Amino acid sequence: MFQYRRVGYVRSLVLTQVKTNGVSFLRSHSLESIGVPHGFSTRVGGVSTGPFGSMNLGQASMSNHQDEPENITENWRRFQSAIGLANYDRASVAQVHGSEIVEVGESMPGADVCGDAVITVRAKKMLSIQVADCAAVLLASEDGKEVAAVHAGWRGAVQEIVRKAISRMKASPQCIIAAIGPCIGPDAFEAGEEVAVEFDRVNLSKFVRRSATDKCRIDLSGSIAEQLRRAGVVRIDSADVCTFGQERFFFSHRRDRGTTGRMAACIATRD
Repeated sequence: MFQYRRVGYVRSLVLTQVKTNGVSFLRSHSLESIGVPHGFSTRVGGVSTGPFGSMNLGQASMSNHQDEPENITENWRRFQSAIGLANYDRASVAQVHGSEIVEVGESMPGADVCGDAVITVRAKKMLSIQVADCAAVLLASEDGKEVAAVHAGWRGAVQEIVRKAISRMKASPQCIIAAIGPCIGPDAFEAGEEVAVEFDRVNLSKFVRRSATDKCRIDLSGSIAEQLRRAGVVRIDSADVCTFGQERFFFSHRRDRGTTGRMAACIATRD
């Protein structure tokens, strides 16, 4: 099991590691309590091998070494089945580390649609975000009729993509439940001063740990939780686990120098 941490009024809970037919994934207690189907994948339970072993759900965008497409297809089949969304249409977008938000209606976004957040009120649509150190944030209204999935790396954080996604949702922020998935932790997330000043610009300096050198450490998860609070979200689950440091369970772009797999965070409206 992995532990949630308490940040302000972020609730201290247990993030349950579920294993179904060999597939290990993580669930938010708060989202589960309102009956919203969802899951944060780990790297356990798939068919891929080598640096992509084994539950790889996407291609390494900055590497010449790629996984076999049929492996990714089978991994998706297994993961969707494990989280109870086997017959759902998967809605995903081309992630560009920006702040564009795509609303999913009856038609699905094409592979050329760029964005870093997806929102829907439609049934049988599974929203999907892929990560390998960046944070995946899942959002749901308390009645389970509206959901969103957000990709938030440091660029997304300083562009306030989480706040922008919440502002696009029909539900009021006080009626939205949020879960922040595993991401790179502050001990592993070293960045230059040019990144630190971007966090300063959006009043997130307290999540930057500067040193005597020109390098700093970034608390990505903490900065996202703070933005959720500022937006008015009250119920927030945040995973206190670092993808860089947990090689057994998570892919990490930084740790594996680009040649690695992708995890996914998925969510759908409650039936």
